[in-house]
Amino acid sequence: MKKIYRLKSNLQYKMVYKKGNVLSNKAFTLIFVRNNFNTAKFGFNISGKYGKAVKRNKLRRQLKAVCSEFAATTQAGFYVLRPRFYACDAPTFEVLKKSVKELFDRVDK
Repeated sequence: MKKIYRLKSNLQYKMVYKKGNVLSNKAFTLIFVRNNFNTAKFGFNISGKYGKAVKRNKLRRQLKAVCSEFAATTQAGFYVLRPRFYACDAPTFEVLKKSVKELFDRVDK
């Protein structure tokens, strides 16, 4: 994922949590704020309850790959993805992609 598509500062995350709208499905919670910037910016919040660091980083890398595919077609705004699975293993890459696509389709409606 290119740097222009990432949330970088703590202020951006705080704004999303304070003013954001929430959508969720059984795999993820998506918190988003629309804005007038030219691009969509994505952030990921994976709890320490989800496995060890290797497992969290793998999930984060997979989510970055999925979001980079949707970055060009998603409306401008700030988006934070939070997984809702902690005790079980992460779903496969195709299932992750399908559930994230479902959330972004609901945002565009």
